[in-house]
Amino acid sequence: MEREAYPVTSASPPVPTEELSIVNQELQDNAEMLGVHRGLRESESRLRQIMDKSPLWAYVKDRAGSYQMVSHRFLVGLGVALDQVVGHVDEQCLPDAVARLFRQADHEAMCRDDVVEREHHLSLETGEVILLAQHFALRDEKGLAYAACMKALDITRRKRDEYRLAKARDEAERANRAKNEFLSHMSHELRTPLNAILGFSQILEHEHAEDPAVSEPIGEILRAGWHLLALINDILDLSMLESGRLHVQADSVSVDALIQECVATLRQAAQAKEITVTVVSGPEWLVRADPTRLRQVLINLLSNAIKYNHPGGTVRVSVARQRERLLISVEDDGLGMTPEQIANLFRPFVRMSRGVCSEDGIGIGLSLSLRLMQMMGGEIRVESAPDQGSVFTLDLLRASTDEPALKDASLGFAGSEEEVGLQDDRDVSGCTRVLKVLYVEDNPANLRLVRRMLVHRPGIRLLEAVDGQSGLARAGAERPGLILLDLGLPDIHGFEVLRRLRADRGTAGIPVVAVSADAGELRVTEALERGFYTYIEKPFRLEVLDELLSAFGQCRGGAGKGASPGA
Repeated sequence: MEREAYPVTSASPPVPTEELSIVNQELQDNAEMLGVHRGLRESESRLRQIMDKSPLWAYVKDRAGSYQMVSHRFLVGLGVALDQVVGHVDEQCLPDAVARLFRQADHEAMCRDDVVEREHHLSLETGEVILLAQHFALRDEKGLAYAACMKALDITRRKRDEYRLAKARDEAERANRAKNEFLSHMSHELRTPLNAILGFSQILEHEHAEDPAVSEPIGEILRAGWHLLALINDILDLSMLESGRLHVQADSVSVDALIQECVATLRQAAQAKEITVTVVSGPEWLVRADPTRLRQVLINLLSNAIKYNHPGGTVRVSVARQRERLLISVEDDGLGMTPEQIANLFRPFVRMSRGVCSEDGIGIGLSLSLRLMQMMGGEIRVESAPDQGSVFTLDLLRASTDEPALKDASLGFAGSEEEVGLQDDRDVSGCTRVLKVLYVEDNPANLRLVRRMLVHRPGIRLLEAVDGQSGLARAGAERPGLILLDLGLPDIHGFEVLRRLRADRGTAGIPVVAVSADAGELRVTEALERGFYTYIEKPFRLEVLDELLSAFGQCRGGAGKGASPGA
């Protein structure tokens, strides 16, 4: 029996359009949310990779202080694992001291709207670690802090290097100070015997001037002695330059007067080699310079122009103006130099080879001169060729003609008789009849030297004391017209002796001259500032002593009549 087939139809009711729209919107929202989550995961992954690859110690904490993210360098530095830190607070995963440092800095950053910088010193089991850290807060759109962050650079190695560098610098400075003290001490110790050598040689040269058999060898002794003294002075100056203890002053200096003085100083050396020195006269120019140091530079250049010249050669000194600068040129027709020699010319302790020149020296002068010129705001230029001579040019700032010029910058002896309390009668020649001079000195050789130097001075009565106490007593009892005071006395320093003399009404007005083998510029300046009348360096120069005594009314020269040195 066949079955009858009936058609089947599905007649589902239609879905409302509004519901379809809602479903589609939900699907779209879910897709967007999945995209956002995917983006967040990717962003977090990128951030974690950046933190892991970064050399910085870094972390992010939530508002409760629980670690949410840390850098690989943070974990390695502290020696902890990721699961030991993330989800934990400082006290649960870090040493107490470290936890306290981080927590305090984070708290301050959460309370402030800027970056908190700290230098953390962490004491860990592996040793001390030093971090240069920045702590800051992350804030929402309302400005509320919801996370604390730190990024820090490990500067332990840099700090150790800085410490080693500072230690090395301190050691170098100590060594430099020791070197300077040694040079200063050695300068004093070398000057002390030179004082006797040069002092007695000057006396013998004066006494035997008419006997060439005696005067010529004595002249050689003097030349060698003064040369040795110049080397000592140059070494001391170079040492002071390197240590920054040598200073220059800026005065208006008469160039013509200074050149004439320097030429006069070297006249005897030029005559010995039959060198003709010519000064090209011109206007009265002034420069801004330290007169003492400019003289030192000029004498060095003139001395070299004479030394490195042929017998019968010439030296020419001229001055020219170039806008606001003055150019002082020292030109010679001597040996000249090659480009290689010029390149090394201003290096200390570099000299021309003995095959070229046999003159004495250790090669300090030009190096020192260049440094001095630079300190005075100038420079030295040189032009030279072998066998064609050399031209050295000093370039300095020109001074205004309205400023008073220092025409003679040498150590002067100012003061009138009224100022220094001299009331002695004068003889018909205008010389003081009797001047009592007290010399306070503990070195017997120096006492004998001054005694011999003054034996031929008319009207000098020399008083002697061998220490500070006896010098004070003798000054109070004798009331001398002049005191020569050695600074390095065995019992009382010369500065203290001067203070006590000034404190006593009976001796307060007596001029006191500082005498010392310490020729350092700072010592000279200090002595003058303390109230010394002037400063005489050892070894003594007869002309300096003559100049000093002449300022007190004593005539130069004399054969000794009327002189009365004695104790």
